[in-house]
Amino acid sequence: MLYPIYKESYVNDYHASEGFLVKSINGDIINIFRLSESPDSDHVDVGGKIVLRKSIDDGNTWTEPTTIYDDEYDDRNVHGGITHEGRIVVFFRRHTGSATKDVNFIYSDDDGETWSDRKSIDTEGVTAGTHKMIYVPTRGYMQLIINHYYIEAWYSEDGSEWLEKDIVLDYRDTKKWHLNEACGVYLGNGKIMILVRDDKRLKYHRYLQVTSEDYGKRWRSPRRTNITYPHWSPAPCVFYDEQEDKVWVVSTDRRSMYEGTDQYDQESIWVYKNNVDEVFKKEENFTLFTQEKRPYVMTSTNRPLNLNFYGYITSVKKSDRSYLFMVTDRYKKDNGKEGSDLFQFELKPKITISANLPVTEVGGFLKLKSDVSGVRWYSTDLNKATVLRDGSLIAKESGVVCIIALKNGYISNKLWITIMDKDVNYQTFLNVEIEKNERISIPMFRTKYNYSPIYVQTPSGRKGFKFVDKPQKYPTLKMKINDKVLTVKGYD
Repeated sequence: MLYPIYKESYVNDYHASEGFLVKSINGDIINIFRLSESPDSDHVDVGGKIVLRKSIDDGNTWTEPTTIYDDEYDDRNVHGGITHEGRIVVFFRRHTGSATKDVNFIYSDDDGETWSDRKSIDTEGVTAGTHKMIYVPTRGYMQLIINHYYIEAWYSEDGSEWLEKDIVLDYRDTKKWHLNEACGVYLGNGKIMILVRDDKRLKYHRYLQVTSEDYGKRWRSPRRTNITYPHWSPAPCVFYDEQEDKVWVVSTDRRSMYEGTDQYDQESIWVYKNNVDEVFKKEENFTLFTQEKRPYVMTSTNRPLNLNFYGYITSVKKSDRSYLFMVTDRYKKDNGKEGSDLFQFELKPKITISANLPVTEVGGFLKLKSDVSGVRWYSTDLNKATVLRDGSLIAKESGVVCIIALKNGYISNKLWITIMDKDVNYQTFLNVEIEKNERISIPMFRTKYNYSPIYVQTPSGRKGFKFVDKPQKYPTLKMKINDKVLTVKGYD
């Protein structure tokens, strides 16, 4: 879930767009992006320069942007990353206003205080991929560079020189796949996944997935994904959380391009979350985690809805395990030029809260647990139950009580505890709330006479389930909500 939905991050009369986020060695969050401050600032204009700002409080506040590179061209399509040693590398292309001049990089070894001289890359591409620079074992740091129908992978030992090039895909002759912006991620065990924009810009022309299982030596041909189905999407954002062992995809759609300008207010951010083996070489299996409409719809920012959603999302992991994202939205100004603003939002990790037995008797005792530290539990009905600081729950009165888990002031999960009168011989029940597309497994608990039914609180209402045939072992109820359809299966 997005907490809150959006926050204005850099909103004014200039053109601020794209860029990337990194966390420095000392913990500061650094945001590097393109900024044009000229009166005629536009999507492309030679006033575009590269700027940097910092946050020392996990993105709550930012310093004013300072210029790190500027020349007579439009210095644009700013992407990059940070090495394990803290070297920040920025890739960008210089644009004359009518065509690409070259693709370049600069780097900093002191958190962006000073920068190297600009160096050009001898590439057949026109711009860097939209992913953050990634590290691939045995190969070094990898940065994709793309052109229409064409993707290169460049490798570097430390980010200061980029001399090794592999051609990932080349359809410039056949035009079979109109490849464009690409975002790559290393998933461990030699696996690399790239999501690629299909530049036909039509309905159903969603991201393509390209994969390698040998550290990028060989690549599987493109396959179309189900991401943002059925809508077309610009630059993808994909990253891997090693602690969770999850792959995240954050995308945007531009449905107004083929469904009409009355769809500007429907264009959205889509967030997907999966295990690696669920989506690697299984391109139609991405699971939607949450979806929100574009910032100009969901905030009070006074901008007209007269251009499609810009997008170009980048992310960084904060100290509390949540993710900070930056996204661009845009509008047409009175002078006909494009204006754009930066918005930020967060994804909080969902805390799993559990009890050693969620059914108890009056006077009974439960021990609450969670999968992350720093969680506080609270009872929503102190007449029925009290929860101590260590997670000990004391049952007081029969009925159902909702226990909430709080992390940094946010409600991250809920658990319903059933409290029974003593020595009553009836079936117990367990209430569990699950969100759309969330998979969970619930143990069923045996009472004196039978197995308990399960009541599940879903987005479409409360549902009850129980086993018809008495199983021989303690069973588990597995369920998934997908488009408000609840699928349930019992296992011995």
